[in-house]
Amino acid sequence: ILLERAIPLTGATDWLRAGGILAALQAKDLPFHQWHALDYEFHTTLYSQADLPTMKKLAANLHSNLARYYRIYETLGGGFRTEGDAEHLIILEACQAKDTQTAVATLTHHLTRSSQRLLEALRNES
Repeated sequence: ILLERAIPLTGATDWLRAGGILAALQAKDLPFHQWHALDYEFHTTLYSQADLPTMKKLAANLHSNLARYYRIYETLGGGFRTEGDAEHLIILEACQAKDTQTAVATLTHHLTRSSQRLLEALRNES
């Protein structure tokens, strides 16, 4: 809902900012804590123009509650980040083109895939 509401309200400056964050995310050997911060910043930049403060707080709370598990992403290897980078690019390009359907569908896939990979890693850890 956040992304769907934000796309029509977001201008070129915000998309350029998201593109810069995405470029930084793709840096090789990026320490995990920097990757994590940039990933969060990328996502929040995408929906920053949505006028849904309660939903934004909910998203921030979810991110905060999941943060303790994000270290597990480090164990998933470089392929995990490569997949995410590719999905981020598709999302950003769809947003810039005001293609809400593709942006939302790709974001949904991205979040679902990331969650599933995390759950698999947690199951394998026990």
